[in-house]
Amino acid sequence: MKLMKYKGYLKKAKIFMSEAIIDIDNMCYSKAISALWFMIESLYRAILNYYKQPIPSRSEPVISKIIRFIKG
Repeated sequence: MKLMKYKGYLKKAKIFMSEAIIDIDNMCYSKAISALWFMIESLYRAILNYYKQPIPSRSEPVISKIIRFIKG
């Protein structure tokens, strides 16, 4: 499996954001929240990849890692 570069993660984040906007316009708020969460995850992975940090597996809870990353 080829590892995605940070630009790929940014591209995915933009797609998720576009989907969230469409969902909000269609009053599908639960779907919009999911799309926004996946956007946040993609941005987090892009930042990690850019700074050459290990990318967590899909099974790891991302929110705790984001908080630890922000706190330093």
